[in-house]
Amino acid sequence: PLYTFDELIEASGIGEEDVGKTVQSLSMGKPTQRILVRQPAVFWPRSPGQALPHHLPTLPRVPSVNRRDQFFVNDAFTSKLFRIKIASIVDPKANSTAARPGKSVEPELPDQLTDDRKHEVECAVVRVMKARKTLDHSSLVMQVAEQVAKRFIPTPALIKQRIEALIERDYLVRDNKDPRIYSYVS
Repeated sequence: PLYTFDELIEASGIGEEDVGKTVQSLSMGKPTQRILVRQPAVFWPRSPGQALPHHLPTLPRVPSVNRRDQFFVNDAFTSKLFRIKIASIVDPKANSTAARPGKSVEPELPDQLTDDRKHEVECAVVRVMKARKTLDHSSLVMQVAEQVAKRFIPTPALIKQRIEALIERDYLVRDNKDPRIYSYVS
């Protein structure tokens, strides 16, 4: 059966903006990955019972869903995977500096908060190393992350940067044989 955009809003009980993003994600991906097929009223008419062609026609790139567009389930859609991933549509109007899908963007933090976090991580590194005396890099990063996790979630890059700063200030030294192992300097 064909569903209009308004019917999808009414049936789902979800807000118009959210339904629009979801319908875009389901219908405007690669032709082989479309779970819903969008049928603009003027582009290519199709009756609901008619089988889809092997290669779905490429629809013009439309940034948003038109209220008069109709949608139907792509019966030809198949996947070898048990669980499929659906790419989300990024709204170009939302933020020009938005990350690409799959990339994360860290929010800009005030300088005072950034400095406080650096000191917090350094203190955690020193506490762990005082207790352990010698530790490899991955274990140290894990233990420091566990210690400061109640306050914030540090990135491994931040922890590594703070370890390097402590080495420069002679709180820690690298092992001569294996540079991945650190020792605490008392």
